[in-house]
Amino acid sequence: MRNSIKHVLLAAYTNSVTWIRSPRVWFVLLIQCIMCYGGLYELGNSLHQFGWKITPVECFLFIASRQRLLTGTLFLVFISEIPPQCGFHHFQWIRTTRSCWVYGCALYCYLMVLVMLLSLTVVSCLSFAGHLQWSTQWSDSLRVAKGIPESMSIIPVVIRSRFSPVGAYFAFVLLTGSYWLLMALIVMLAAFAKNAQLGLSVTMVIQLLPWIVNTFTTLQESTWFPVYYSDIFMLKYATSGVETFWQCAVAFFMANVLLVIMMRLCIRKSPLFADSTYRQ
Repeated sequence: MRNSIKHVLLAAYTNSVTWIRSPRVWFVLLIQCIMCYGGLYELGNSLHQFGWKITPVECFLFIASRQRLLTGTLFLVFISEIPPQCGFHHFQWIRTTRSCWVYGCALYCYLMVLVMLLSLTVVSCLSFAGHLQWSTQWSDSLRVAKGIPESMSIIPVVIRSRFSPVGAYFAFVLLTGSYWLLMALIVMLAAFAKNAQLGLSVTMVIQLLPWIVNTFTTLQESTWFPVYYSDIFMLKYATSGVETFWQCAVAFFMANVLLVIMMRLCIRKSPLFADSTYRQ
């Protein structure tokens, strides 16, 4: 058991070390900085004009929700080289089981999701460093209590009434992270089936489906698009505001588990490369 865990962690580690050296990773971080600066520039001018402050959570939610198509597309660029190939992988495939390799790759995908979310959080907060105020309350609620119109709020009242700032952050991260993990596992599954580019193309179409549909049609109903269910700002909550959220979270979880099982079955009877012998 201990050796299996070590092999899983080693597989995730070696994949991550190879991946972090890719120029695509640093390109995505650069685009994140530009995206956050551009997305927060107008809001920053308004805050400066009225002397308002904003919490780090509101800063992250503002940019992550409004730029959900761009951030999701950047994540696909983030993962465009999975699984990376290097000489050490060949040695590792021989020394471990195929199950450990699959679980290590799944853990590697999960780590990439965490890195993407963490980097987006840090970059968005740094872009608004001069206007941040650390608080456990919504800054919008405080402004509305002082007579500021609700129309000038940054975070919609439907979110503020159902979540605390910290709760909203983790709810958003859970849904968005689960959706991104789903995309990563689809690409990884396609890579195990010897066609990673097909998996990347499919996930890119899924991610950009709202833009594609709205370009050629007049349909505006967001429930047509899978990305709709990854954003707490777009969910149509029931009375308590919990049912739809947990339904989406459970659905993403089950889909991710199913993809890991499919990855395991995909390489169960076929070697990862021609001249290797694997232990069951």
